[in-house]
Amino acid sequence: AALFFATIGNIALWKTLWGLIDLNSLRSMLFLASLPPLLFCLFNLLLTPLLALPFLRRPLLVLLVVVSAACSYFMLHYNVLIDRSMVQNVFETNQAELNAYLSLPLLLTLLALGVLPAAGLALVRTTSGAGSIRSL
Repeated sequence: AALFFATIGNIALWKTLWGLIDLNSLRSMLFLASLPPLLFCLFNLLLTPLLALPFLRRPLLVLLVVVSAACSYFMLHYNVLIDRSMVQNVFETNQAELNAYLSLPLLLTLLALGVLPAAGLALVRTTSGAGSIRSL
C-alpha cells in the first residue's frame, strides 16, 4: 500500500515535480531519485498503525486507495491542490452540483487507479505470526 501511494497514487505530484525540477546536474537528479524512497518510508510510518487493526486494516486501505484515485483524477484534470477547505466544500455542497462532476473519465480513473488496485490489495492473503495483542 505504501509503495502504491508513493508512486501511482501520487501521479499529480510526480508530474508537477518533473516539470519544476531541472535535471541539469547530478544534485538535482539525486534529489529527484531520493523522493520516492522518502515518500515510501513516510507512507509506511503513516500506515503502520493500520496494521495493528486486523479487522479494519483491509477496509481502511481499500477506502484510502479509492479516495486517492478520486483525488488524483481531480488534481490532474482540474490542476488543483486538494486542501481541507475543498474537502469541507464537498460535504457541504448539494447533490446536484456533485453529480455534475461525474463523468466517464472519472469512472475510468476510479476503476484503473482505485478499484483494481484495491481489489488486488483486498485479495492478497496475509498471515499473522503473532496475535493482535502481541502486535500492538
